[in-house]
Amino acid sequence: AIYEAVEALRESIEIEPVKSTNMLRLTVEDFDPVAAARIANVISRSFVIFDLEQQLAEYQLKYGETHQIVQQLSADVDRLVKRILSEPRSNIESIGPASTKIIAAASIPLKPKKFLGEKIWLPVLVVIFFAAFVSVLVALVLDFLDQSFKSPQEVKAEIKIPYLGFLPRKSWLEAQIIKRFSTRSLYDKAYAKLAGQIRLLIKGRNAQTILVTSTLSREGANPVVANLGLAFSEEFAQPTLIIDANLHVPTLAKLFNLSESAGLAEVLSEKESLEKVLLDLKPNLKLLCAGSSRENSMALLSSAKLAEVLQWARKKFQLVIINTPSALEYKDAELISTLVDAGIYVISEGKTRRQVVMHAIDDWGNMSFDWLGVILNNRRLAIPGIIYKWT
Repeated sequence: AIYEAVEALRESIEIEPVKSTNMLRLTVEDFDPVAAARIANVISRSFVIFDLEQQLAEYQLKYGETHQIVQQLSADVDRLVKRILSEPRSNIESIGPASTKIIAAASIPLKPKKFLGEKIWLPVLVVIFFAAFVSVLVALVLDFLDQSFKSPQEVKAEIKIPYLGFLPRKSWLEAQIIKRFSTRSLYDKAYAKLAGQIRLLIKGRNAQTILVTSTLSREGANPVVANLGLAFSEEFAQPTLIIDANLHVPTLAKLFNLSESAGLAEVLSEKESLEKVLLDLKPNLKLLCAGSSRENSMALLSSAKLAEVLQWARKKFQLVIINTPSALEYKDAELISTLVDAGIYVISEGKTRRQVVMHAIDDWGNMSFDWLGVILNNRRLAIPGIIYKWT
C-alpha cells in the first residue's frame, strides 16, 4: 500500500523549467485543494533546505565547524526543517541565505484546474505577461547571485592556472564521443582546435604524460579525456594511450561502449600483464581501463609499479592521457601528478561555485606541478552556434 501511495504522490507532482529562465514551476494536483497547496510548499522548502545544506558542507570544508557563517547556516537549516509543515509564509519572508529562492508560495486554489464556460483568455494573457516579466527579472537577479564560473573572462580573472579554451555544450543530437572529426559540428571543431593548442604546448615542454582532472565528478572531464585522445590519434596520427586511473568510479570503458574489464588495478597489483589488458579502440589509440580491485586506490597508486607503467607507456606512445578522480573528493590526482609531465583542469560552466574550485586548486599539494591550463567545459554560447559553425 505504501508503494502505491508513493507512486500516486509522484504522479500528482509536476516540476518543469520556465523557458529562458533559471526558474522551476512546481504543480501539484489533488482532490483536496488544501492538501495540494501543503504538498507544494513542503517540496519547495525541501529544495531550499537542500541548497542550504550544500552551502553548509562547502563552508564547513573551508572554515571549519566553529565559524560564524557555518553556525548561522546550520541554524537556518534546523529552523527550516522544523517549520517545513507550517503555514506558508509571505514572499518577503521566503528570501533567505539559500541561492534557491521560493518566488511564490503555493496558495489554496479557489477553483479546479480545469473549468469550462468562462472567457479566461484576457486574464490568462495578463498573467502570462506578468509572469514573463517577473521571470526575466528573477532570472537576472539569480544570474547576478550565481557564484559559479559563467565565462572565460571570469576563469582568466580568478584562476591562477592559464586558460586553454572552451568546449561548447553539446546538442541533444550529438553523442558525447566524437565519431569523426571531418564534420563541421561546432562541438567537433572545438575539440580539434583545443587539441591543436595542447599539441603545441606539450611539444614546447617535451611533455608526454598528461593528467586530466576537475573539482567535482560532475564537471564532465571523462568525455574531455576520451575526445582529446581521439583527436590526437586521428587528427595528428599520434600513437596515443588513454589510462583510466579513476579506480573509484571507472567510466571510460562505458563511454566507448565497452564492458569494464581488467585494467590498471590488476596491473598495479601484478595480477595481469600490461600488454594483455590494453584495448584497441582505433588505429593509433589504445585504452587501459581502470579495472577493479578491493585494495585501497591510494595504496595501489602509491606503488612503484605505477611509475613503471608510465615509463613503459612513454616508450610505446607519443602521448599518454590519464583520467583521474575529482581533485576535491579524492587525493589520487595529486598523487599521480608527481609522476606525470603536465596536467589539464576542467571546469564546467555554471556547475560548481567559484570558491570551491579555487579552494581545490589552492589545496593542491604539488605546488611545482606544470598545469597546461584550464578548459571551460559545457559553454553556453550567447551567439547562435550556426554563426560560430560557418565562421
